[in-house]
Amino acid sequence: VVADDQESARIATEHLLQNGSKRVGFIGGADYLGIVKKRKEGYLEALQKYNIPIEDALIICEKMTPEEGCEATKRLLNLPNPPDAILAMNDTLAFAAIEVIKSHGLRVPNDIALIGYTDEQHANYIEPKLSAVSHQTYEMGQTACLLLIDQIRGDKAIRQVMISTHLQIRESSIKNKLDFNK
Repeated sequence: VVADDQESARIATEHLLQNGSKRVGFIGGADYLGIVKKRKEGYLEALQKYNIPIEDALIICEKMTPEEGCEATKRLLNLPNPPDAILAMNDTLAFAAIEVIKSHGLRVPNDIALIGYTDEQHANYIEPKLSAVSHQTYEMGQTACLLLIDQIRGDKAIRQVMISTHLQIRESSIKNKLDFNK
């Protein structure tokens, strides 16, 4: 039982593009990981759908640590034409990206919009609140349990069930809103 990572990344990237972003960077883990490949494919699909040129410099796939999130964000911000949005492979990378963005005197989402993954509980408690893709873990667990029960009852079929995700839209991903903090 797996989440639909490709579709979720496509939807998240499209959300950024539909809400004022024009150059979306991608921060992910090592390219050999299936989850990274699928999310990167979804990200690339969205860019192609909107006729946005794919730029290798906007895609950084190395490790999924806070330190790597900081380094990847610094690399993106130091580009001659930096992104105005970032899709981060997980919330840890997104939290690190927010720290670096703010340290550069930039604002999320007005200067750089951001979406993370996993929708950790503290996504609601940072400033601004983090938009994130959340997995339907209850449904995934329930489906896995039903598949196990079927196997115990003698069903020998091998199945993979893909569960859709949910994009939890919060403050970090929508540009061009009124900024009352100016």
